[in-house]
Amino acid sequence: MATSSDLGTYLGVTVDDVRAQQFIDWATALCQSIVNPLPTGADAVILDVAARGYTNPTNAQQETVGPYTVGHGKVGGGLYLTRGNKATLRRLAGGGSAYSVDTLPTGVNCVQTLTISATAGTFTLTFNGQTTSALAYDAGAGAIQLALEALGSVGTANVAVTGAGPFVVTFINNLATTPLPVMSVDTGSLTGSASVALTVAGVRAPGQGLPYWDFDYYNSGGSSLPIG
Repeated sequence: MATSSDLGTYLGVTVDDVRAQQFIDWATALCQSIVNPLPTGADAVILDVAARGYTNPTNAQQETVGPYTVGHGKVGGGLYLTRGNKATLRRLAGGGSAYSVDTLPTGVNCVQTLTISATAGTFTLTFNGQTTSALAYDAGAGAIQLALEALGSVGTANVAVTGAGPFVVTFINNLATTPLPVMSVDTGSLTGSASVALTVAGVRAPGQGLPYWDFDYYNSGGSSLPIG
């Protein structure tokens, strides 16, 4: 991203860093109103926009020099996008002069946190109706992950457990980007306490779970019938 020092270099003068950065931020927001996220090379447009505003400190919309009147754009003085600026941003984004970026939301993996405070004993975890084998109070991330992967409701490579306590449990692959129930922990055989908290709720990606395009029709028995 362009910086205040970049603006000084662009203008060929020493700039006030705080004021210059403010114009950089404003110019960036203006450019993002055309394409977002900003494409590679957008810094040149940001500097061009910021430079106009920075060199027009009174925010005058017009200046008269002799018999000539020079316009500085709309309210806000020199801080505006020219047609050329807009066209450049769209071209850099890869879609020509009529293009603007429209980003789709992406799915989010479900993340749960397991916290254990114990000195002896064992505990179990239950996920979606299935319970792990007993885990030692001082079990590490690897042992917890293997116990969860052994569950039919999880499966191999569908969960990643990291940390040394609290443990971060991230559901991935077949369980990625999916709303999931929070695990429960049984501490009946544990000397101490343990709990599970939902850290990040799973969110489906757009279109996730839809049937394949060539298997849109299903018979009553549940088998798929290809189109064509």
